[in-house]
Amino acid sequence: MNLKNKKMAYIFLYFFSFILSFGILVLVNKIEFIPVINNILIGLGFLFFIGLQIFFLYNFTKFNIDKYWKIFLGIGILILGFIFAFYIFLASIFSGKENRSLVYDGEKYYILNVGWMDPIYEVYEKNFITMDKLDEEKLGRVFSDLSKIHDEDQREILKFLIYGRENFTKEEKEEDNHAAKENLKGSHQIEEKNEEKNKKEDKNEFLKNFTVKDAIKIENSDYGLLEVDHAGARSRWFFVKILGDEMKFISELEETSPGVSGKVDKKGNIYLKFTDVNKNETNYISRDGGKTFKEWGENMEIILGIIAIFFAIQNIIAWTHGKDPQKYRFLSLAFTSLTIFSFYFMGAEFLSKGDIAGALDVVPTISESLFFCTIASIIINGITLFKKK
Repeated sequence: MNLKNKKMAYIFLYFFSFILSFGILVLVNKIEFIPVINNILIGLGFLFFIGLQIFFLYNFTKFNIDKYWKIFLGIGILILGFIFAFYIFLASIFSGKENRSLVYDGEKYYILNVGWMDPIYEVYEKNFITMDKLDEEKLGRVFSDLSKIHDEDQREILKFLIYGRENFTKEEKEEDNHAAKENLKGSHQIEEKNEEKNKKEDKNEFLKNFTVKDAIKIENSDYGLLEVDHAGARSRWFFVKILGDEMKFISELEETSPGVSGKVDKKGNIYLKFTDVNKNETNYISRDGGKTFKEWGENMEIILGIIAIFFAIQNIIAWTHGKDPQKYRFLSLAFTSLTIFSFYFMGAEFLSKGDIAGALDVVPTISESLFFCTIASIIINGITLFKKK
């Protein structure tokens, strides 16, 4: 293949990357694939787009055109690619499907939440790699005996979809039983609340054995962590509120590692980092003032972005010393791609778990750092791509 044909092939692949990515998004919105196939297609479309963009950009630097035109077009290609990648990321989030499935009478079905802020559920029947939506009439006919469904959440969703769309005719038959159950449930809830209150009071009494000096205060907040028991490499931790010389119990932490530190962000989210005797770290987050904590993974997209910038700097160093910087350039661009994909994966994880509040808290914040790392990597690598020493 001669040089001209190669250039045409590279340009074709560049435009094909847009067509392919957009085509996959259209495909998954036109055809109801099962969640696994749907999400794989979306992920592959995103990866192909990033890969073809990097491949074209690398070969574009070899085009024999005016230096200034090359710089101008290169910057335009980077900006266009970044904007379209962001669009694909947002479109992919809306097109992703939660893999909530159930087996009923030997057939596999999917219950999908198609709402955004409020849950709106639809039920689909698996048909090889695609699935068919069950209409209102067929829904009640297929799931005639809800007692066969062991998952309580799925049973309640189906009960609402079936009974709610048949003018509650079946619910009216169960009204008396439901009222009796509610009475029992109400009395049981009162007992549970009283028991929970007594437990909390007992722990507040227990706190009187300690002073504020015994607590590890979280900076810029009135929260603290108190080690109330210690055995070998395991500790028992209370999360408390510090009120002057007194402490008020908020929650008991499941984590038992002896080392701990914490911080509170501007939105009031509380982050705790525990370190065990082997220096392994576990992170937790609370969005309800410390009443509950969820395990929180490290922001891999930030770590990958920093690695991308490190190799970009190594690229510059090798270039200034007259050495071949191509391996560092490749590693930097590779980690830049992984950074973007990691961010996409993180957003998809939030949505697959239905944690909309978590996505709204984390994604906008992390996106700013990700944007900086990605742009820094592109600009630094662009110096050795477009400028001859």
